[in-house]
Order: sequence, then structure tokens, then C-alpha cells
Amino acid sequence: MSQKFDDKTLEFTKNAIKKLDDNDWLTNTNFSFTILLSEFDTKDINFNDLTETQLEFLLAQAIDDHSVYELLQDIVFDAVENEELVPHEVMNFCLNVFCGNIEPPRKTRSNRNDAKSFALLLVAETTARKFKINVSRNDSSGVTSAFDYVVEALKHLNKEQALETKVTTTFNSLSRMRANKPDIAEQVDKLLPEMFRQSDKS
Repeated sequence: MSQKFDDKTLEFTKNAIKKLDDNDWLTNTNFSFTILLSEFDTKDINFNDLTETQLEFLLAQAIDDHSVYELLQDIVFDAVENEELVPHEVMNFCLNVFCGNIEPPRKTRSNRNDAKSFALLLVAETTARKFKINVSRNDSSGVTSAFDYVVEALKHLNKEQALETKVTTTFNSLSRMRANKPDIAEQVDKLLPEMFRQSDKS
């Protein structure tokens, strides 16, 4: 079955994938860092720049994920070294760890594909909403879906060598994403409304 692709929609999908790749969302081996990037919209996390909600999010992630816990340690160390104010909630967290009330999370092997899956599902859902097309399709239908645009965009980007590393996927793997990786789908669903609220304001 040959797909018909709208140039404007395809260009949007390519640009969205490229932007996420520029921010390491496609090559990051740790899914928790991808979630942090989506929450804070920056690679450089500074206590002074965080809202109360973002600070709570960072501490909650640090309790559950060892890599975020180590990141928090580095941020606290830098703040103390530079004589910057460390928020009260963070000091309480550190004291509870020191006293043994909070157990540091154990190291776990993160799925290398989780960050990539999150990014590609996010692009597909965004493309579908923006251009009012279906996210997926029945294999026998001739309608081009957002998943088709993601696969086609990756073909173009890989051919142009526009990505940091070659990224591939298939329609079938994308279409099974929500069933196979509900935690990733949940994070995408949390982020999408905020993204569209921000785009409506601009």
C-alpha cells in the first residue's frame, strides 16, 4: 500500500523529531532524564529557576530513580560550593537520607529504547492533534496516520543524516506502543495538554 503524504504535515513531523534529537531525547539512555527535560524544558537544572511544583517533581523522581538521585546530589553540591541558597524542601530531603529515613534508590538497568519511544509517541500524538488526523490506522485502510508520518519523517532524516544517530522504527511497533509501554503512554498523556496550552498562548 502506497501512502500519500502532505508536505506540510511531513515537514512539521521532521522538525519535531529533529528538535527532540537536538535535545538528546532520542539518544538519551535514561528515560527519567527525558521526563525531567520534558518537565523543565532545560538541560541545566538550577534551584533558583524551579517552581514549587517542579521542585516537588524533582524530589519525587529522586526517591524513585537512582540516576535522578545522583543528579540531585550534583545540583546540591554545586549550589553549596557556589554559596547559593538550597531550598528548605531539598535540605529536608538530604537530612532524611542522612538519618536513614529515606533509602536512596537502587541502580536499575534502564531500557535504552524507552526515551526514544517516548519521543516518537509524543511526536505522533502532537502531529495527530495539530493536523487533525488519526494517530494510528487499520493496516488495510488507505488513510495516512500520524504513525505513518513519523516513520516517513525518520526515513528522510536518516537519509539526510540530520540526526545524531540513525533512528528507526516501524508502524507496527509504534501502533503497539500504548499497549506494550503504558508508563510511557501515561507520561505522553501528561505532557500533551501542557504543550498545547503553551502553543495556544503563543
